[in-house]
Amino acid sequence: MPPLAKGVAVTIPAGLVLLMASATLGVADPGRAAVRFVVHVPQSTPSGDVLFIAGNVPELGPWDPGKVMLERVGERTHAVTIALPAGTAL
Repeated sequence: MPPLAKGVAVTIPAGLVLLMASATLGVADPGRAAVRFVVHVPQSTPSGDVLFIAGNVPELGPWDPGKVMLERVGERTHAVTIALPAGTAL
């Protein structure tokens, strides 16, 4: 899959969440880019559920499903911003 353009939304195959990443946030290190992951959960998701994200890079806990927790930022929205090396493929 090619890298996502700014603001592009991708539906996860299971159809449970919508994932959006944006590199518009600034970070102090010019060799890194801030990537914000925003997850919109279905209305049936219990309000007390905690969401985590995992991925193929150390900053995403390399595939450790309990390492990077998303913060609840809205009624059905959770997010986390992670600084990744510029040009990182996810």
